[in-house]
Amino acid sequence: MPDAGAAAGQRQGSTVYNLGTPLEYETASTPLAAPTRAEIALLDIFARRWTMLAVRILLAGPLRFGGLFDQLPGISRNVLTQRLLELQSVGMIRKRRVPPSGRVQVYELTEWGHRGVAMFQALAGWADRGDAALTEGVVSPQHDPG
Repeated sequence: MPDAGAAAGQRQGSTVYNLGTPLEYETASTPLAAPTRAEIALLDIFARRWTMLAVRILLAGPLRFGGLFDQLPGISRNVLTQRLLELQSVGMIRKRRVPPSGRVQVYELTEWGHRGVAMFQALAGWADRGDAALTEGVVSPQHDPG
């Protein structure tokens, strides 16, 4: 029988107890490591509204600002500009001029940004499994708190 500490969410053996319900770890003997500074920084960026959706759209290929803006109904131009600057600052996307005139600029994922494809596919699949629960009471995409 688990002790009081285990019932409160502490790890005991190969089982974690969350409110008395056991959840099995895939790796029973290895505790989860503390998050790295890079993980914390990346999660801080992705926690901002619209960031993950912008990256997800850019997975399909480079887009001009207007094309990206059109695919994110409800976002303001200022918020999109801010999100793109944040993603550029960490090296996930880049802005490049397109020939022949060089006046047109597009946003595209960097090589590092493209390595996140599997994460976005897994996240989309995971979200789809909880679709009904996730979408109940969600704020309208037309609402942009900034």
